[in-house]
Amino acid sequence: MTKLLEEAFRRASDLPEDRQDLIGRMLLQVVNEGGALCKLSDMQVAEVRRSLAEPEAGSFASEEAVGAVYKKHGA
Repeated sequence: MTKLLEEAFRRASDLPEDRQDLIGRMLLQVVNEGGALCKLSDMQVAEVRRSLAEPEAGSFASEEAVGAVYKKHGA
């Protein structure tokens, strides 16, 4: 066990039991899932994929359009 992990356990042992349990669940999740801190749902994964595809689909305003808005509003 590393010194850092030992220190984390030492500090966590001073916390109330409910906080210790929360930390324990979080640590087990990281260990069991190969380091992932959270797992996205299928819906969240689909939303991330959709968002990543937006630039390729031309879903954003062009530089010219953004510049026109700034010019119109004096920015």
